[in-house]
Amino acid sequence: MSVNEGFVIIIRVLDGEISYYPVINGVVDYAPEIAWKIEKESAFNPEIIIRKHSYHRDKIDVEVIFNSSQYYEMIDFISNADQLYIEFFAAGDIKKQYPISIDKLPKLDDDGRRYLSRYKFQFLSIYTIYNMLPFEYAVGYGNNYGSLWGF
Repeated sequence: MSVNEGFVIIIRVLDGEISYYPVINGVVDYAPEIAWKIEKESAFNPEIIIRKHSYHRDKIDVEVIFNSSQYYEMIDFISNADQLYIEFFAAGDIKKQYPISIDKLPKLDDDGRRYLSRYKFQFLSIYTIYNMLPFEYAVGYGNNYGSLWGF
């Protein structure tokens, strides 16, 4: 499990169009896990477990500090998507990017309607082999300014 603080981008693909939602002070809690499609005991020796076809089932929690309007913007952004991706920096300058699906959404409490509050969005990333997609040409940040830069 790794905890990474800093800039997070949620990337949405909707009807072939790429858009993004930047989170300036997000905290990402990334817990990688390997799962198996087939996992069973051996018929001859139950102590031996036969595993085949591994895949990654990673849990990604994003904790943010939002007011109520930012909370509703984020919920609307991630709810209306064909595919979601998350991109963040881990251990300095190592860029991580994963396809995600929504696992659990936070609820808006009473204090969150008036004040800044902490919210924890829980995502699940399931993939076998994943190569990073070059979203920086569409979005761009850092030194690579894309055509959609400007937040």
